[in-house]
Amino acid sequence: LETTLREGGVLTSLDLAEARLRDVDLHCLTVALETAYKYECVRGEALYDDLMLHRVDLSYNPIIVGKPHTNNFGLAPLSTLMGSLPVYSILMRGIGLSRLSAEVLASHVGSKSCLVSIDMSDNPVGRKGLEKLLIPLADGESQLRRIVMEECSISSQYCALFGIIIRKTGVQHLSLASNPIGDEGLHYLQSHMGSGKSLNYLDLGNCKIGGKMLRKLLDWLKEKRSLKTLILRGNDLGDVGGKAILSYLDEKELSRLDISRCNISCKWLAKIIHKTADHLQHFSFAGNPFDMKCFSELKRLVAKNGRLQTLGIADLQLSREETSNMIGELLRSASLRTVDLSFWSHLKQESMLSPLKGFLSKGRALQEVHLSGILFEGENSLASLMLAINENDMLEKLHLSDVKYLASEESAQQLASCVLLASNLKELVLQRTGLVPDVFLTFAKSLKRSKLRVVDVSDNLKYKDVSEKYLGELDM
Repeated sequence: LETTLREGGVLTSLDLAEARLRDVDLHCLTVALETAYKYECVRGEALYDDLMLHRVDLSYNPIIVGKPHTNNFGLAPLSTLMGSLPVYSILMRGIGLSRLSAEVLASHVGSKSCLVSIDMSDNPVGRKGLEKLLIPLADGESQLRRIVMEECSISSQYCALFGIIIRKTGVQHLSLASNPIGDEGLHYLQSHMGSGKSLNYLDLGNCKIGGKMLRKLLDWLKEKRSLKTLILRGNDLGDVGGKAILSYLDEKELSRLDISRCNISCKWLAKIIHKTADHLQHFSFAGNPFDMKCFSELKRLVAKNGRLQTLGIADLQLSREETSNMIGELLRSASLRTVDLSFWSHLKQESMLSPLKGFLSKGRALQEVHLSGILFEGENSLASLMLAINENDMLEKLHLSDVKYLASEESAQQLASCVLLASNLKELVLQRTGLVPDVFLTFAKSLKRSKLRVVDVSDNLKYKDVSEKYLGELDM
């Protein structure tokens, strides 16, 4: 790598996630980058922007091992990447960063950092670790604009820190998804955020927040710069939260809204769908109560909103007639690229095969379809759907999770045969499909003749059960 860069090679992205990197490997890599960077600077033949690494992904590597101390061999190269080299974005998900190691790392990283984006999800860094690591990046000269801290066991008292960082740096993107911050944490976040005028992306999915506190936050945000993305999925917001969202939409426009499984009643859900008919590009409200009024507003949304690209409507309780009508309405959309129809109970029936095939084959902009949790009736139904997909040059990604397709040799072979009929498919998602290692090996080898680039079988067996014994035999 060092030789390549010295000879004029340009490196803008480095993806080493799950590469089994140890601390010594990262040390060698960083030395190579640092040496090449200094060499180019001395020669004076490269502009600073030409040397910038736009993205470094080190997620899920055992970099931080043992008890952290000042000589930890994994922390020194991390410090160099974050503080000395021109790195724009760094992902460090699940690398074992604890409170102590975060404090040690923070002592080497200051405001001189070029970081604009940092993702430290799935690391138990603790309050002191967060303070030590993020506050140096949050001074007046910091360029930090994006913070992702998902699944970090962040509780309410941590949120004041994020509010302070937003106030000091102008952070635009904040994701605290799947942290139990609760209403108290949301209060701390709001009260320390200052004007909050820079924030345009806020992900509070599965954060155990309620409707009353959400109402206070949205009332406050109305007076500030408009959010563009608001993700609230998995919070029990109820009608108080539904009314608060509607009130916000009366005055502000969003481009993306996710209120899936928020327990919002049909009355308020219908009004929210009505209000979003003109401007939303990405909308998901899966798993909420649904009635005829909501159904009418959904049809109006699809027909009227020419900018709608993503529609997440999984797990809606529709009648057979409503299901058929909705598929027909979706077919008329000229803008929809991603549609989630997972767990639509009536779609499995053979009588639904014709409208569904028409949608899959003729969806003009359709690129991704979710049909998870649907065990299609009829021996040739799945094969017919794959042939329909093959007629649509745009459709490249298909989700068939939550059905036991890979639990037996027979069902796996049938699925593989069907997939081969859709020669344009590039990505197939088969999460929670009862995968058995022996079956998986046969299934994967059958797919070698396909044009698939990605097969996602996560959330089945443990990774080692598949990888250590079988992946070496695939030769794919």
